[in-house]
Amino acid sequence: MTTTSNSLFDNLEILNNPINDPLRFIFFITIPLLSIVFLIQKKDKTFYKNISELIYFNNEPNVKINKENNFQLNFFTYFIFFVLIVEFLFIDFSKFNYPVDFFHEGMWLSASQNLKLTGDYWTSSFIIRGLFADFYPFLLWEILDKETVGVTRLFQLIVFLLNKILILLIIRKLTIFSNLSGNIQILFFLSVITLSLSLQGYVNPIFLVRSFLFLLFILIFFNFLQNNNFKFFYLIILGLFSSIGFFWYIDIGVYINLLLILTLFLFLIKLKIKSFLILFLSIFIGWLMFFLILPNNEFNEFIKNTSTILSTLGWFHGLDFPNPFFELHGRAIKSILFFLVSGYLLILLINNQSEKNKLFYQSMLFMYFASIIYFNYALGRSDGGHIRAGSGAIQIVFFAIGIFFFLNLISNFLHSRRSLINKFNIFLVIFFSTVTLFLEKKYENKSFNNLFNAHTSISKLINYDDSKYLDKNYSEFLKYYNELIYQEKCAAVFTNEVAIFYFIKKQSCSKYYFMWSSSPIAIQQELIKDFEEKTPNYIVYKSDIDNFFTSDVVLTRVKNYIDFNYKFHEKINYWEIYKKK
Repeated sequence: MTTTSNSLFDNLEILNNPINDPLRFIFFITIPLLSIVFLIQKKDKTFYKNISELIYFNNEPNVKINKENNFQLNFFTYFIFFVLIVEFLFIDFSKFNYPVDFFHEGMWLSASQNLKLTGDYWTSSFIIRGLFADFYPFLLWEILDKETVGVTRLFQLIVFLLNKILILLIIRKLTIFSNLSGNIQILFFLSVITLSLSLQGYVNPIFLVRSFLFLLFILIFFNFLQNNNFKFFYLIILGLFSSIGFFWYIDIGVYINLLLILTLFLFLIKLKIKSFLILFLSIFIGWLMFFLILPNNEFNEFIKNTSTILSTLGWFHGLDFPNPFFELHGRAIKSILFFLVSGYLLILLINNQSEKNKLFYQSMLFMYFASIIYFNYALGRSDGGHIRAGSGAIQIVFFAIGIFFFLNLISNFLHSRRSLINKFNIFLVIFFSTVTLFLEKKYENKSFNNLFNAHTSISKLINYDDSKYLDKNYSEFLKYYNELIYQEKCAAVFTNEVAIFYFIKKQSCSKYYFMWSSSPIAIQQELIKDFEEKTPNYIVYKSDIDNFFTSDVVLTRVKNYIDFNYKFHEKINYWEIYKKK
């Protein structure tokens, strides 16, 4: 039994148009910044000329720094790398046994469970985030021959460490591009590193697992800007990111491809036809490889799945990005200020640019636009946590350009006080090391003793029985539900607690196992068809502790089908189970 509707979604009044957020965000930052550009151009008559020169600027000789700077920068880079590794080993990994997040962790745990039971990718699960994002637990289970929640958590911790290292290398590259002199350059490096890495913890970090490929892309792009001898090699690598990005995380794939399109466009207007062709062919070859490797039905499902996500993802959350000027939303205000202040300083620097710093301005301009694109992650969700994560890239820009601007402003003062700068650099090293090694964030439990017990605590984490991640209520419910559907081949869950499939080791009765992403009418119809075909006898219909939207409010067609074909069976703790009539 279904209802009819001409719209994409049922109950559209509870959802907000996702196009509103990007348009409002662009309005918030472009109107002030364009006004400043027009005023500066009218006053100095140089900005348009300078921005044109910057766009057409080519780094003919490779950027070089003197031997003293090279030695110091290498030394501090290796030192910070060492501190990051030690910090990682200071963590008590066994403490990451906090209760499982049935919503978020359930996405990749249950999708991987479907893959394990069916051997199929897009045909077994509607991939919400990306091929790797949704199925990496399965790959870990196969490699380690261990199927636990702890395995996936350890992997995430390792990626967070790699993100820190990528941030270190990106800031090192910006330091080289800055072309600052002597110990002033080291001051820039240590200051930006200290501010940027202080935000990156191991629980709810500002750069998530999805950020890894985006940060790697930026680093390789900076290598392309710097190295003339390997430019074509880096172009080939960058082109491969076009397809790899989509199979990593869909949104990261979109962001990387937008940056690649911008790069192709710049090659055209600069008449760099050879570079354009190499990058374009690399993009084409990357996609061709995936087309040839994947079975036809899986590739077709990938296209269908991805196009559905891109056209509907913004509707899932139903939250507007807060108006930072009329709503007292701290993170929204901070994010807009990061963009406005960074943009303003970048405009001032470009207007007064010097030849020796052009590569720095060029890299900052690229990263500023990359930050705008990356911030769409926040605009698609618009809550505090996602705004914080979406602001990660612009915060690096803000710190780098702000410190560069300030150091140039007081350069005359600094040049005559070398010993003072050296002392401040030593202070920054000590401060960074102390904060990194001993400041504890949630669940980290850092200790020097953990350094010698790292292997033991890692072993504990990956070997914990999955019951360790469940409270008493969930344990009782899952035991009851598992016994109830013991003879059935699949399970049906109408709440957003998708980790249920993983814990009961059952395949979902529909590839659309995640109700949060099932609002579009076309998906609801497919979901109903799957229920009609698989005919599950029992459905987990409602949960009193589901922290996200109630499915029966948004998925009205599926609700009507369940109400017509099923009846209340029993309530176990917080969960209502319906039985087929």
